[in-house]
Amino acid sequence: MQAFLVRKSNLENKKPDNTLKLKKNRRYLNTGDNNHLKTARSSELEFYKVYHKIYQFQENKEMPLFENIEVAGSFFSKLTGLIFKKNLKRGSGFLIENCNTIHTLWMRFSIDVLYLDKDGSILHILHSVKPFRFTSSIKGAVKVLEIKSKAAAKLGLQAGDILRFK
Repeated sequence: MQAFLVRKSNLENKKPDNTLKLKKNRRYLNTGDNNHLKTARSSELEFYKVYHKIYQFQENKEMPLFENIEVAGSFFSKLTGLIFKKNLKRGSGFLIENCNTIHTLWMRFSIDVLYLDKDGSILHILHSVKPFRFTSSIKGAVKVLEIKSKAAAKLGLQAGDILRFK
């Protein structure tokens, strides 16, 4: 199973304050032609990178996030979860349906936890949940997606984003 991100349209239409005035017909960000940006302050450049990342999503467009999502199909797989895994690879995750809380007992690594409602909208994100922990219940959550630690921050996931599973 794969997971795709659909960013809500309010982020595309909302322009942040203090956006850099960038020149047209110039290449930016990881193109090798960034010499003209050396005069800008580093904080402005970081802001532009975040701005670019948020606004690269178009309304009603899906962006692939996770290539390999394992779904807990039985009571035993829900109970054990990722206990017997040594690590989670980038682009993979573990989806538990009909669930609004998890535990990380006997796990060997930290994870990020995404609480989803029935429509796949992210209600809450827990970052870097360590082994041997219990998480609290989130009202309205019916699915939990466990992903590699710090992946949610790297991907820019936030509450309100919608994940579609195919």
